[in-house]
Amino acid sequence: MESGELSAESLRKTVVGIQENASRESKQGSSAKLTAGSMISKPRMGRITQGTVFCGACAEEYPGRPAWGVVITARCDTTHEKTPIVNYLPAVTVEDWLQSHGGLLSIDREFLEVKNKYRNLLVKKQLSESLLDVHSPMQIAENNFPFPDESLGNRAQKERKDAEDARGFAARLQTLGDCLVTPLPNREGIGSILPTCSKNVEAVVKELVSHRLSGYYFLPSLGSVTERASCRGYVVLLREVHHIPRRTVPHLTSGVTADDIDAVATRSLRFDCFDFAYPVAELQSPWTEHLMQMFCNLFGRIGVADADKALVAQIVSDLEFTD
Repeated sequence: MESGELSAESLRKTVVGIQENASRESKQGSSAKLTAGSMISKPRMGRITQGTVFCGACAEEYPGRPAWGVVITARCDTTHEKTPIVNYLPAVTVEDWLQSHGGLLSIDREFLEVKNKYRNLLVKKQLSESLLDVHSPMQIAENNFPFPDESLGNRAQKERKDAEDARGFAARLQTLGDCLVTPLPNREGIGSILPTCSKNVEAVVKELVSHRLSGYYFLPSLGSVTERASCRGYVVLLREVHHIPRRTVPHLTSGVTADDIDAVATRSLRFDCFDFAYPVAELQSPWTEHLMQMFCNLFGRIGVADADKALVAQIVSDLEFTD
């Protein structure tokens, strides 16, 4: 432990003190909630329930980065200890998410935009778009967009521009494509490209914060209790479900270190960024229910065949309205 950091025991006492104060405030009906109608409140002493947020969670593609867990097991199951495990979803900072999953979403959109521009250039040249399916972008550029003889005047200028555009698109597609196929974590690679995709980064973040981005849920804050806090917010990874053994839950309610639990339970938590795993917040209603709705919709969608377009014409054609 580096100089100036709290020991595990000191941190435990600090956390317990914060939780006791939050519990007293909640009973008095005073300032347990950060603000009226806030998404987040301080944790309750001695309980883990649906919507509880704790630090020290596992997030598969974020080694060495802080992660929190949002409990999703039903309230009655956590209260009455009806299940052998408690499930949670990992949450990471927006900054880390943008250098991982969020960044890849932005880069993928950029890739599709550039590829579409390249297709348009092929069409302009009266070439088949399917060339991109069988040849590399740079091969297409070199074989079909040669640099012209300058003596051709205005025509040469146009052809030179097309040749330069084709090679620019090809190089861009190569850079973006290499990043997309590189396994996570790839913070350095993604981070170096994102500044060149600012429009798509902004679009992805806009969808995230408005809860329209499938697979992810935005939390603007985790309150004031947690360490390693982000001023930009957090992202819950809805597709990545983890669990904690039931025997570990009572320890987690008051705070736990890696030395306090067995090796099996340690796999459910991560102590590389937090020496101490403990509840830091509770997600409030209706946000808990909203998160659960998005989680269920993600795995509960049922696809059916589209209606025949001719059916619309059949219904509206020759309609006669009578008394």
